[in-house]
Order: sequence, then C-alpha cells, then structure tokens
Amino acid sequence: MADFATPEHLAAYWRPLATAEQGRATTLLGYAAMFIRQEAPDIDERIAADPNLAEAARWVSVDMVADAMAIAPSHRGKLAFAEAKGPFNQSATFDAGQFGRLRLTDQHRKALGLNTGDQPTWKFGGESCLRW
Repeated sequence: MADFATPEHLAAYWRPLATAEQGRATTLLGYAAMFIRQEAPDIDERIAADPNLAEAARWVSVDMVADAMAIAPSHRGKLAFAEAKGPFNQSATFDAGQFGRLRLTDQHRKALGLNTGDQPTWKFGGESCLRW
C-alpha cells in the first residue's frame, strides 16, 4: 500500500530536507502510514469515498514525521538536555510523550474521523459498532 505523503510533502510542510535525511523521512512516512492504517483499517476505502480525507491523511503523516525528526536521534529518549560552549548555552525540555518518535495524537485522530476517547464498542456480524 502506498504512503499518504512523500518527503517532498514533508519538506513543503516543515523545512527543506538534507540529502542525508531523505531516507529517514521516507522510512518514517511509511511507518506513519502503517500506524494510521492500524488505527483506521478502512482508511483507504474511506479515502476513495471522500478525497478530502486523503489530504487529512497526508497532513497527519507529515505532522507525525516532522515531530519525530525535529528531535535529533542523539536525543531520543531524553526528557531534557543542556550543553554549553564558551559563553553560549543551549537547553531544551521535550514533551514527555514524544521522545522523537512517531505519535498519533487526538488531533490527528480527529482529522481522520476517528474517536479521540474511550467509548464502548462491540462487534456484531463482523462489523465494529459504536454504542453512542
């Protein structure tokens, strides 16, 4: 199955990508598509019925990957870092839920037409149903 976005889409959304980043971006966009399809197994059929949803899936993909790539791989898993060089200091505190990884947020789920909270569900005749 095709990814929802390309490195070119990511560059237009976020910033130009260095040549060395192209491969990582391609890989992460593939994983983002996989995560989206895990959360919304019917996304491809829904996109066929509503082409605007393709744009939402593209945005979700590039937003997930931009967040993941914004944190250098050397800082993965850290909550904060600080470094000093002469009179210059740099420090950052990261969102505890990100750690430089792909993450599907409630805003992403909403854009894809998915539930954002716990709701009772059940299966009836092979179909997933929401109670309310």
